[in-house]
This record gives sequence, structure tokens and C-alpha cells, in this order.
Amino acid sequence: MHRLQARHRRRVASCKPEAFDLIANIVQQKTVHDGSYTPEHIKAYLRVIPKSITGGDFAWGDNIERDLSFEVISYKVTVNGETYLNVDKPNGIFEVNGKDYNADIRALL
Repeated sequence: MHRLQARHRRRVASCKPEAFDLIANIVQQKTVHDGSYTPEHIKAYLRVIPKSITGGDFAWGDNIERDLSFEVISYKVTVNGETYLNVDKPNGIFEVNGKDYNADIRALL
């Protein structure tokens, strides 16, 4: 749980060393056992702090594309509104399908 990291490539004007949220919304078709399809809404939330940023390629008048690396502080995935995965490093939370695997450890602290 201590090595959660993310990478992202995008156009960036600046990168401040403070936490911010990245959110991904995904809709996919799930195949049901009878061959039909049902839509699923998947949402991923990441709370990240920038670790490093590349200088990028400079061209007069163009935007600069840079590679950013992040330290992931928390990560949560929901499927159709129900939490599938919840990892929160500062609070010691590690939940999968509603089961908190670190609850006993947090209770001792």
C-alpha cells in the first residue's frame, strides 16, 4: 500500500506541489449470461501529489507536453455507485468490496 503511484501525460502550464483530485468517469457494456448487455458506470477517484515533471519539448507558439508522476494518496473505485475499492494511505484504509482489511490494525492504534 505504500507504493501507489500514477503517471499522466498532458498539456500543463505549471505543476504545484500540492494535492489535487483526478477523476475518471467510464461507462462500459457488461455482457450478461444470456448474451444481452447492460451498461455499467465506473468512477475512479485519485487524490495525488505531483512527484516529478519533465521539461517537455519546446516549440515557439506550441503547447508543451510534459510527463507527470504522482504519489497517490487515496484511490477509490465505484461501480454503479457501490464502492469496489477504497485505499486511503493517510487514514490506513484498505477496503475491497466493503471489507476493511485494516480495521483491526486501526483499532489498535
